[in-house]
Amino acid sequence: MTYASRTAMGMTTPTALSWACMLCMLLASSAVLADDSLHILNRWKPNQALHVEGGGISSGEFQPEWRSARWWIDPVPGADAYVRLRNRDSWQYLHAERRHLEMGEIQPGWWSAMWIIEPVQGAEFVRLRNRWLQTYLHVEQGRLELGEIRPGWWSAQWRLQPATDVRPAGPGTERSDERPRSAPQFSGKTTADHQLRQDVYFHVALAFESSFNCPIERVHMAVDEVEHDGAGNVRYAEETWTVRGCGRSESYGVQLNPARRGGVDISVKVRQ
Repeated sequence: MTYASRTAMGMTTPTALSWACMLCMLLASSAVLADDSLHILNRWKPNQALHVEGGGISSGEFQPEWRSARWWIDPVPGADAYVRLRNRDSWQYLHAERRHLEMGEIQPGWWSAMWIIEPVQGAEFVRLRNRWLQTYLHVEQGRLELGEIRPGWWSAQWRLQPATDVRPAGPGTERSDERPRSAPQFSGKTTADHQLRQDVYFHVALAFESSFNCPIERVHMAVDEVEHDGAGNVRYAEETWTVRGCGRSESYGVQLNPARRGGVDISVKVRQ
């Protein structure tokens, strides 16, 4: 598996840009219905959506006619990979300027009010990652919060649905019985910074949990090879990530290379 690329401005991938184009088409199609606002529905709890009916931001049951549960997704000028989430009722923005979720007026340069829409592979859902904190919106503990997530959490996946298309959740609506799990323990050394380590772990976790249907409990990182450029920056790195969970163990070779358009290409393969 090869993934590209993480730029200095955050995650910018061909998939993310394709999703941005799809989002534009979605907004355009809903505009024909004279309402370009969206409901942001949780996959784990499909009868819940983001709303500000009580004044603050929360995820909960709602009425389809609530303006407080409708959102505009505004592209950030000059930064195609990012959007802002603006509530239709209050006209305020969702942000994390004080490191927790809140609604309010913002400054144009606040990364805390910018979000990356990451499509979930093989599903009509997305993850919403904050540009500043690099953490995700989820309801894994029952309440809406920002934090690190596991790849399989439906609680961190959202459906962006035109407000005019919302139907109440009924029999047969998909749900997940998953429950909160402890974060894995990390040990060893890596050349990756915090965000790049999180990106690598995400892909390693996808591979491990897809193979064994089991969460990761421990991750040990080891640097096998590293090359630097004349300025001392890492030009190439090869590492081994050994992960354990449910009594199983697997080692993955991780290669980090500069991407042609900036950022880092990540390659993750099972060690033979």
